[in-house]
Amino acid sequence: MSYRDLKRVEKVFHAVLELAPDVREAYLVQECTGDEELYAEVTSLISAYDNSDGFIEEPALTLGLKVLSASSEQAMIGKTIGTYQVISRLGKGGMGEVYLAEDTKLGRKVALKFLSQEFVGDNWAKRQLVKEAQAVAMLDHPNICPVYGIEETGEHMFIVMQYVQGETLAEVIAKQQLSSEQVVPLARQIVSALAEAHAHGVIHRDIKPKNIMVTRASQIKVLDFGLAKSIRPKTDFETSDDSISNLSNSRLVPGTINYMSPEQLKGERLDYTSDIFSTGIVLYEMINGQNPFAKGSDAETIATILSEPLNTRWRPGQLDSLKDLTLTCLQKSKDKRYQSAVELLLAIEGAQVKKQPNVFSLRLSSIVIAALVVLMAVALVVTYFRGPSRRTLAILPFSNRTGDKSVDFMSSGLSESLIDNLSFTSGLRVLKSTMVAGYKDRENDPDVVGRALNVDAVLVGQVNKEGDNIVLQTRLVRTSDGSELWRMKSVLQPSEILNVQRSLTTKIDMSFNASSGNNRKSGTTDNPDAYRLYLLGRTAAERGAVDDAITSFKQATDLDPAFALAWSGLADAYASKPTVAYGSIPTADAMSKASAAARRALEAGDGLAEPHISMGIIKMRFEWQWREAEEQFKRAIEIDPYRASAHVSYASLLITTGRFAEAIDETKKAKDLDPYNPAAVMSLGKAYYRARDFDGAITYLRQVISDNPANWNAEYVLGYAYLKKGMLSEAITLLEKVGTTKKWLAAAPLGYAYARNGERSKAYDILNEMEAQRNIPSQERAIIYIGLGDKDRAFEWLEKAYAERFPPIISLTTEPIFDDLRSDPRFADLAKRINLTP
Repeated sequence: MSYRDLKRVEKVFHAVLELAPDVREAYLVQECTGDEELYAEVTSLISAYDNSDGFIEEPALTLGLKVLSASSEQAMIGKTIGTYQVISRLGKGGMGEVYLAEDTKLGRKVALKFLSQEFVGDNWAKRQLVKEAQAVAMLDHPNICPVYGIEETGEHMFIVMQYVQGETLAEVIAKQQLSSEQVVPLARQIVSALAEAHAHGVIHRDIKPKNIMVTRASQIKVLDFGLAKSIRPKTDFETSDDSISNLSNSRLVPGTINYMSPEQLKGERLDYTSDIFSTGIVLYEMINGQNPFAKGSDAETIATILSEPLNTRWRPGQLDSLKDLTLTCLQKSKDKRYQSAVELLLAIEGAQVKKQPNVFSLRLSSIVIAALVVLMAVALVVTYFRGPSRRTLAILPFSNRTGDKSVDFMSSGLSESLIDNLSFTSGLRVLKSTMVAGYKDRENDPDVVGRALNVDAVLVGQVNKEGDNIVLQTRLVRTSDGSELWRMKSVLQPSEILNVQRSLTTKIDMSFNASSGNNRKSGTTDNPDAYRLYLLGRTAAERGAVDDAITSFKQATDLDPAFALAWSGLADAYASKPTVAYGSIPTADAMSKASAAARRALEAGDGLAEPHISMGIIKMRFEWQWREAEEQFKRAIEIDPYRASAHVSYASLLITTGRFAEAIDETKKAKDLDPYNPAAVMSLGKAYYRARDFDGAITYLRQVISDNPANWNAEYVLGYAYLKKGMLSEAITLLEKVGTTKKWLAAAPLGYAYARNGERSKAYDILNEMEAQRNIPSQERAIIYIGLGDKDRAFEWLEKAYAERFPPIISLTTEPIFDDLRSDPRFADLAKRINLTP
């Protein structure tokens, strides 16, 4: 078919689409009189269009657009269109042109996608552009190039997108051989983006290295989401080998041949597994540096994808698990591939983790079952206390009387988990474990404890061993008169858990003529082993063993992928990793893992507070989206207003954005709910310090340290308060003490203190030591250079922290240590790029 014929097919096809269905046939007969080939082509295209399920499933119907890529005669560079100043052209092809522009209103660079000049008046093309924008706009993910909006000014309709600086993955692969340690974090981000798209019903249909950008901070940005529904503009990233498949004279199948799935090449209806196959090709190319199917001609490539076995020549040194999951993606039968991006993401997460055997002793399983029975017993008894006013209950950490230290975690982890569950499901206000920790060994006089804590009842429990059995003994005591509401002793076996649950339910219902409310919350678990691992993870996180917490949480989610609380714990653990306190890892890696885990938590437990807290932390620390973070924290507080951690996290956001009075008020709410919670205690000290109330901060933090001399975090913040108060000798003495156990945490403020105290050589010594270390965040060096009065070097390192998206950079405008930089224009420029108000 000639160029002129294609042009005529396109013209008639578009004209038919503008007509009502009942008049299309008459128009076609008239327009195609004497031209049976034209009639057949247009009829076939209309049939394919009408049989599609929606804008994502629509094939790229118009044959002519493949060859109609004549350049616009209108010079765009230098023009001002609306609030955008066009700078240069980034790409052109098909029906679109992409330009780099300056948003003069917001002062940022953006990418603008216009309809090509020949399609400006084409209503069908405009609709496709709108649908493309809609497809991308509903995807909110750090690894997807976002759409800011779609605008129409005069004759121009265009999409406004993020301008992504970096290289395409194709360029990265061409430049270097990627190790498994490099492939895994990149692959994780790509698949995480796909999971977001698939969750919204979007199939990409053109996954390939040239549609994937890699920023300087090694962050992935997947481009061209939604374009498979229409013709893709051919960008500067593409070359002649990125040919678009034209498999028949009746329609154009969207995609790039070298990266198509077998069903895509056959023109079959596609589902998410087609993207999985294309992703497998990308993974293979990342591992081996070449496409596994590409041949000399399109026909040979198609034959290879459809029928020939895969040539698996692996570069040496690659992980077997990474190779195995790539081969699973590349199965020609879609039923044998991963069935979702989430399933593939989980496989990638496990690629570097040696799975431990899922074998637990009967003794430990019985302990877990005992814990679950206590949870059920307490949930049943709550019915008795429910009334017009909110009742209060204290749960003392259970005493481990077995002599087996391996079950000590139950004292803190299980009691806290019980508190969370009861607070949410029963309407009770259950005191936090930190409030009752001092009464751990007072189970013999629970009524005295109850009166001291001003609660209605106290639950106490002991885990004992009798012969070969694990025995759980629990009792609930009413505070007002010291009477026991019930006492229970249960010998537990794994197979008896449901019978024990039914017995407890019947007993409590008959005793109080009430119906129990112990239905399992969405996002919790019925798997005893997953529950045990979750408790271990929580306990590890509380003592600062973040890596141990990550291991336990991941194992818990492996056992129960719908366990939202474990996903939330995993997200929080990863989010804490890129800091100087817990051993920094690249922010992009931590962000990808934390974001993926938080999204899984929300999917499985949207009605729980914890997933919203986790997502709020990610929006705040990694994505710098203050409004969205605030929405998540407020939602968590709405779900559970008695959760101190939600108020602490919200206070952190308020501090970051300079709303100090609100932050102090929110922190006080957290402390009222949980007076001894370490995060709540420290939040108030940080709020005073950031508000420049150095005297208040010093007084408060000194008292905190007096109450708990082992609180190194309070000493760390107090050291900063001393610095800004001008108490250099006190700061040096305190920070040197912190440095004996937390060397790199104390290094930056200590170097600053030395410099300000005239001991510049000591400051440079710390800088030299930092150069010899790995994973010392750039921002730490900047702080020392501020002390030395070297603003140029300070800004140099702050720019590196910004490029790395190091989470503490969000404190730029509120951290007093940066006050000396405020008068420099570079400060305001950097703050604006972090979405902060200078």
